[in-house]
Amino acid sequence: MRRLRPGAGVLRRPRGDEDARRFRRHRQQRRPRPADAAGVDHPEIFHKVFDVNVGGTLWGIQAAIEAFTAQGHGGKIINACSQAGHLGNPGLAVYGGSKFAIRGITQTAARDLADRGITVNGFCPGIVDTPMMRGIAQQTADEAGKPFEWGMQQFAQNIALGRLSQPDDVASCVSYLAGPDSDYMTGQSLLIDGGMVYS
Repeated sequence: MRRLRPGAGVLRRPRGDEDARRFRRHRQQRRPRPADAAGVDHPEIFHKVFDVNVGGTLWGIQAAIEAFTAQGHGGKIINACSQAGHLGNPGLAVYGGSKFAIRGITQTAARDLADRGITVNGFCPGIVDTPMMRGIAQQTADEAGKPFEWGMQQFAQNIALGRLSQPDDVASCVSYLAGPDSDYMTGQSLLIDGGMVYS
């Protein structure tokens, strides 16, 4: 049986090439890689999320500029963000990072396009009561051996208004951004989350 020498469990600075290799191997095995720590198992997930959320926002803005230019007038660009773009949520680094990026793009585009008469704003929903969300709540409840209502409550409990958002709640915010009452607003990302994040 191999005996441990004093300090064997302590990581020490490498001395020499072989020691340096052991040191690197130990650190790679023990310390999570940044992607793992962010809840991402594969780079494909990162690329898919950023391609859809960030790429889709950029290409949508470009398409809107072309359309407004062709029609000879300004207009309104409304980007889909999230409360996760205002506050880091555990386990959602990639998704949240993409939504923070959308807020930044919204602000930059607002400055870049103001002289063309184009306003750029975003809406940031919290947790919306959709079939997909209900599926997640059901899975949460099933894993805990609890009823569906318990699963829904796990997501509603940190919302000041005490309930998940309805699609109409979000639609009303978007309608405001699309209408004349928001003509003097640009570069903003409005939270419509029932009181999850306060800015």
